[in-house]
Amino acid sequence: MQQAKLSTDIIDTTVQQLQKIYSATMVFYECQDSKLLQPKIYLLNQSQSSFYEFSSDNEKAIATWAFKNGQEAGLTTNTLPQAKCLYLPIFGNSPSSVVAV
Repeated sequence: MQQAKLSTDIIDTTVQQLQKIYSATMVFYECQDSKLLQPKIYLLNQSQSSFYEFSSDNEKAIATWAFKNGQEAGLTTNTLPQAKCLYLPIFGNSPSSVVAV
């Protein structure tokens, strides 16, 4: 339980710092058993309807692609550029999560 809280605190702090740099909504997908969990969405000056845009099945599919392939995808890339965000895999020994900007 303590480890889970520590992990959540690290993610929250990291995303808050990224939001200061990019001034954008951030989406964070943790991984468990080689699958992405439901996203944690950090809205920045967005309406509740934006929440649903960032958590759509299409957006999760793009996050899953980035995770499985260990490559960026989405907005500003040639891979699935119709996305609302840029999806970046985060690595340990292998992709361990995905952050979207």
